[in-house]
Amino acid sequence: MDLLARIKVAMADAKTPIQHLPTLDDAPSNPLLPTATGDGPLPPPPPRKPVARKDKLEHGTPMLGGQPLNVHMRDIRKLDNAFAIGNKPSITVRRQGILVNADPVRAVITRDACVVFLQDGAHDLIPELEVNFKDHLDECSVHGFEFTALEAILATLCTTIAMLKLDAKRNYLLMVNLTLTLWTTLITVPTFVVGTFGMNLNSYVQDVDYLFYVVVSGCVLFPVGVYRLVLKYFRERGINLSWKYK
Repeated sequence: MDLLARIKVAMADAKTPIQHLPTLDDAPSNPLLPTATGDGPLPPPPPRKPVARKDKLEHGTPMLGGQPLNVHMRDIRKLDNAFAIGNKPSITVRRQGILVNADPVRAVITRDACVVFLQDGAHDLIPELEVNFKDHLDECSVHGFEFTALEAILATLCTTIAMLKLDAKRNYLLMVNLTLTLWTTLITVPTFVVGTFGMNLNSYVQDVDYLFYVVVSGCVLFPVGVYRLVLKYFRERGINLSWKYK
């Protein structure tokens, strides 16, 4: 019964009107409103002046010559091996630019600028890139700068791939030539020995029964053994004399 009486009293108190409590919005109209410390009226807050966030522009947006590059940092990370999931070539098209990721050339192409990143050891492509850009910029009046720069970069990449294939073919032919020359040199020594025994000269070696088999075995095993030693020597130094073309 005591519990029910307490609940009724609490409900009766809740129905009484709550007096208006002063808030911070009443500070300008009520100068006698005490502050939190009780020293006097609370002054109105000073107006806030807009402050330009230059640090966000400089550190959050890529810059080129003091001007924003208008490329999101999320896309810039695709050009870095530290953030990229895979090293597969890709061309990413955005509303503000084109990102080319094809080793050894990586580039960011915007409406009026092109930034090219080259890997270490690929600086020999700089003259070729300059020539391709000069040749394709004459067509910039017909096509946009973005497509002209992209075409110049793709032309450089295609030329690089073609040169790599030609170098691989040339190295393969040099390897075949080196192997044939080595075999010719190794067969020359047994040929000289066989020619010496084939001369019409009187000697005691013709009376030895097993000497013929010894000479033939030596002439066969000598080039094979020396060739295997040469292969082992080159493999230890990272040179493969295989005829298998990859």
